[in-house]
Amino acid sequence: MAARLVHWLPSATPPPAPGSFLEAAKEYAAEGGCVDWVRSALELGDGCRGLSEAFGRLLARVGEVREKENAHFGRLLANWVASGNPGDSALPVEAVLARVVGPLAEQAPVLLLVLDGMSVAVFRELAQDLTQQGWVELLPEGRREIGPAIAAFPTVTEVSRASLLCGKLTSGAANVERAGFSSHELLRQRASSRKPPVVYHKGDLAESTEPGLAPEVRHDLEDPERRIAAVVVNAIDDHLAKGDQLRPVWSIETIRPLRGLLHACQQAGRVVVITSDHGHVLERGGTLHSYADAERWRADDGAPVEGEVVVAGPRVVLPPSKRLIAPWTEGLRYGQKKNGYHGGVSPEEVVIPIGVFSIDGPLEGWVEVGPRMPAWWTSSGAAPTTTPAKAKPRRRGKAAQKTLFDESHPEADRGWLEELFVSQTWKDQTQAASRLRLEEALVRSALAAFQGRGGRLTRNALAHELDLPLVRLGGVITALRRVLNVDGYEVLEVDAASDTLILNEALLRKQFDLA
Repeated sequence: MAARLVHWLPSATPPPAPGSFLEAAKEYAAEGGCVDWVRSALELGDGCRGLSEAFGRLLARVGEVREKENAHFGRLLANWVASGNPGDSALPVEAVLARVVGPLAEQAPVLLLVLDGMSVAVFRELAQDLTQQGWVELLPEGRREIGPAIAAFPTVTEVSRASLLCGKLTSGAANVERAGFSSHELLRQRASSRKPPVVYHKGDLAESTEPGLAPEVRHDLEDPERRIAAVVVNAIDDHLAKGDQLRPVWSIETIRPLRGLLHACQQAGRVVVITSDHGHVLERGGTLHSYADAERWRADDGAPVEGEVVVAGPRVVLPPSKRLIAPWTEGLRYGQKKNGYHGGVSPEEVVIPIGVFSIDGPLEGWVEVGPRMPAWWTSSGAAPTTTPAKAKPRRRGKAAQKTLFDESHPEADRGWLEELFVSQTWKDQTQAASRLRLEEALVRSALAAFQGRGGRLTRNALAHELDLPLVRLGGVITALRRVLNVDGYEVLEVDAASDTLILNEALLRKQFDLA
């Protein structure tokens, strides 16, 4: 994780800042959320004092960069809201039902799974676990993303979740959400007249003497005739109110209702749309400014302070004046100290992740996609220099000691690939493995990826390079090993402990009689 942050840090000439709010939102969804996932992981520190101190210095540098990005995001957002949300490519939270859930329900039963307070960072972590459990992420054919969705303001449950589940800008509690969801015109058209759209909240999931998911909810979700359902899970939002000594690994196992919900969806062939109503910022030693309104927003009094911005326009649901002040910085809160907060206008709170997952493969007009991680996530190239010029690296003997962040590999020499595919051994191996034969282009891409990364790739990295869902990768690895491991010699080895694949290029050249 630390190496990833070093690779992400901008170089001496950083890329230009996004020119529009939508560009900034998409950039955060693609990269910024991954950065915040890494930050959260490293903030746990390490048992080794020196390593913890190094993490602290790295996090401080990354925090400075992120604050600059947040300030730019806040300015773009204020202008976007004031201008009436121009741009056709935005997916406002109130349009998720009409533009995602409704169209999907034409082909399959759908569950809208709303993880209250889920940020892009948490979604990224959870999505990784989902794909490892056999769920495949889908995208509309010809598109690179569905969202992100954009919250309503202020970014609180009363406003943004109600707007999501009602399909229009509004505010209210669970009763408003139930009524709005069940009466949504497009959803009613897609649903069975006997079983209209329904929302299950936290209390509904646990109303049972049995452990796990309430039987009534489970049976309903297992019934394909229940064409459209929504479930609200509060695990993440509840965690924000607790102490900061626990940073959970967000997964199917740690979010208690998920195992039962996903199993019920699998039984019904139900597609799962995972999203949230807003995100959150974590407590990182911020400043308290006491106001009566809420933890991260307040009514516009005409006097914003440093780190705040005035947001005014049609997407502001509360207060009735449609004007509020909220912080773009992570470092301001208005109420008592908690593990995390929401209500502000940082990208962590405003940008809503959205993903479509299926256990049964793609639908018509949809395609499977592999892990969509930024290049620096799996990079093993040379990291940008972040050490001041006056600092000198430690040395051991005459040679500099190689560090975690110094990995680099020469430009890949791919001439041997051409020799491989015309060699007699290759022909013999592929003929013997005819039942597991892979397309030559796929093998070529895999071997080139290994050579470009020094012969070592994690499963996630290989899936990313080949643009394959993780659930499909196992068969590809089996087929690769069958054709490359001549006479049982481990040309391609799997290190299960580190989930790493290792290509022994020297042995490959020897086994296939390459130059």
